[in-house]
Amino acid sequence: MNGDVSNVPQPSEPQGRNDEALRKLLHWTKKLLWCNPFYLVSAAMLLYGIYRISIAPEFLEEDVPRLFASFGSLELYELLLVGTAIFLARRGIWYDSTLLVFLESGFVFVPLILVSPFALLVSGELTWCVCAVTGIAAAGRFASLRLYYPRLNLPPRLLTLGGALLVANVLLPLLFKYSHETHTHWLLPLSLVGWMLLMPALGAAANWLPRPVSWGGDACERSWLPLAILGLWVGVSCAHLVSLDYVFGIEWNAALLAPVVWVAAWTVVNRLREFLPNPSVVLRRGALLLPCAATALGFFHEDSRVLFAFSICNALVFGWLFLRNRADRFVYVLMLFSATATFASLPETLGRFVIPVYSREKCVLLATCATLIVVTALNRTMTAGILGALGVLAAVVIEFGHVAHVGHLGAQSACVFLLVHSLRWKLAEDRLAPFTRWMTSAVWVVDAVVWSQRSGVEQAMPVLAFSAVVLVGYFVGRMVLRRWGPKIIPITATIVVMSLPLRWSVSSERKISAGVLAMAASLLLFALGTLLALAKQKWNHHSNVPPTALEQ
Repeated sequence: MNGDVSNVPQPSEPQGRNDEALRKLLHWTKKLLWCNPFYLVSAAMLLYGIYRISIAPEFLEEDVPRLFASFGSLELYELLLVGTAIFLARRGIWYDSTLLVFLESGFVFVPLILVSPFALLVSGELTWCVCAVTGIAAAGRFASLRLYYPRLNLPPRLLTLGGALLVANVLLPLLFKYSHETHTHWLLPLSLVGWMLLMPALGAAANWLPRPVSWGGDACERSWLPLAILGLWVGVSCAHLVSLDYVFGIEWNAALLAPVVWVAAWTVVNRLREFLPNPSVVLRRGALLLPCAATALGFFHEDSRVLFAFSICNALVFGWLFLRNRADRFVYVLMLFSATATFASLPETLGRFVIPVYSREKCVLLATCATLIVVTALNRTMTAGILGALGVLAAVVIEFGHVAHVGHLGAQSACVFLLVHSLRWKLAEDRLAPFTRWMTSAVWVVDAVVWSQRSGVEQAMPVLAFSAVVLVGYFVGRMVLRRWGPKIIPITATIVVMSLPLRWSVSSERKISAGVLAMAASLLLFALGTLLALAKQKWNHHSNVPPTALEQ
């Protein structure tokens, strides 16, 4: 009477879990069926069937009839794809009809791939006829789609590029067959022209497609549809060229894909907004990594020429992007990475002009040091300056390891870099900056004196160049920063320059008394003491050190 809830049976917990699992299973099953995997499986089974027919001698004993059977089956299947797509589009079933158009785009040049082995078995006239029939049939199928499927996003420029790809795929078997029969030495240059020029040019033509003016809509109206269809056409054309290389006995490796993959990667970067009107920062940066990954295909080449060429191209493009937006540090890092890869992949013929004792390991190490030097040179902290000096030291040792005085060269170069770099230090943040600058100056002076005393004036002449670099950097810093740098820098450079005349005077035949030398040393020490007193005054301004009893 009172509707006691306690008497109503409650579902058990295991039964509730089973119902939830069943709902999830039904949900994902609907999603899978909505994608209509049957079309995809059907296309895969057709390709597998063609493969089995081509290797099964019990089906047809002769090669030519087997090829004709596979060729005819594929052409009939493509007619079925186009006819069903138009039929579904007339009934407003947009997703499935667009999926069939995608499948047709992937199959459109596959009959020409079958022509590749066919060209070796039959006469030239029959090869011409088969290629012409295949091309006319492909053009007719897409003309039917354009005519009877008006909502499909097939702009005229896409069809123009498709026609160019169709002509290229029709002519390739004929050109390879003609070269094989008449001029065999033409085969390799013909293949290289296809990989290095033809395929990248056709892939770059995707940037000629019209920009979208709207996003969304039905599946057949999506903004990215033309770009995706052209990508399928170029991909199948590359597979066609691979099959021709295999059939005609041309050696192939993955490095030949580098040009077209590199062009495709930059095309994705340029046309990213066709997939999403407002892509996220993560997606844009991820797209910028694609050209760097494309250059990795150059590792498969017998030497580093492919990697070197596309690393240069990446460095130039990233440099241009960085000049357009200097606030984008991610592009700046990619530019440095590409520049490093360029130097690391320096071919041997060019490397011997730069590195006297050339080796690939030395190229990689020098490229890494150069990147470290550039990155730290643009930073204003003392820590970055020390790291850059270590990079300079390592680069000098790697490059001039065969020189007798490489230790002095490395020490001089590192000290010079650190002193010039210190002109831009932020003294408020680096409390140890004055001490580091003084220690660096002392090491520089000591090394210059030791070098000139042990090796003579002629061997130590590079210290003049190092001193000139410091003095020029000091005055340039005055013009750029509009303030004078620490006076210890030009004074140290002057002392280093004076070390050579001192060594010359000591080594000359004229005898100088010990008293004169002692007086000169006294004046030098007096000057250093005065500089130290001035420096201590500045240090006291920047610190809270209490005055000594004498100062009080």
